[in-house]
Amino acid sequence: MLEEIIKFQTLLVEYFNDVNNAEDMAYYDRKIRQHLDKGSAFTSFKRWIVLGNERLKQTFEKYFN
Repeated sequence: MLEEIIKFQTLLVEYFNDVNNAEDMAYYDRKIRQHLDKGSAFTSFKRWIVLGNERLKQTFEKYFN
């Protein structure tokens, strides 16, 4: 479980990296959406991470299905 959560958190950090171009942003967005899908492992924990941060919530809550 820990590895899965660390992967997700790494994607979140990379998403907000200032040096990302549009292609990078699309890649991270797609990966984060996959992690937030209800079929993904430990989705509840990942959504809890998103809901616990206003910036993440504003950006990614729309992907909760």
